[in-house]
Amino acid sequence: SSGAMIWAKVYKDFPGLPRTLIETMDGNYIVGINSIQGKGIGLCKTDTAGVVIWSKSYLRPNGVIASLIEKPNGNLIISGSTDTTVQTPYSFLFITEVDSMGNTLWAKIYGDSNFQLNKFYTSSAWDYWPIKMEITLDGGLIILTTCRIQGGNNRDIVIIKTDNAGNI
Repeated sequence: SSGAMIWAKVYKDFPGLPRTLIETMDGNYIVGINSIQGKGIGLCKTDTAGVVIWSKSYLRPNGVIASLIEKPNGNLIISGSTDTTVQTPYSFLFITEVDSMGNTLWAKIYGDSNFQLNKFYTSSAWDYWPIKMEITLDGGLIILTTCRIQGGNNRDIVIIKTDNAGNI
């Protein structure tokens, strides 16, 4: 509370860019990492002294974390956007739920024809970028994201409401 340093750690085995950090209900910490070198996004859980408990990567080859929240049951929800490549020069919104040990419970990708977000557009919608995500009172999720239309530079605001399993 006085601003005195309690501890500091350097983690050299995680190639990537840290994006978010939360303290979990058990007093430990989760770091969300935008990995580089095709290793996907990553999570790293440390104890209260900064010692790594586990680390996992998801959504290979790449992807970008936007939000990380903990549910009341200790599970984690990750939101972000998928990578862009020469083959897929656009990004979709993703949401993934993992348990307290980082094991994937479900993953959903939004913005493709499977979830019909494109039905709102006369041309292809692409390049979703999530801004903020919250758990709603009914246990679902509300996600604020932006979407750019193919061939355009303007972004639309998109709000997506899901149930607790990520279904729109």
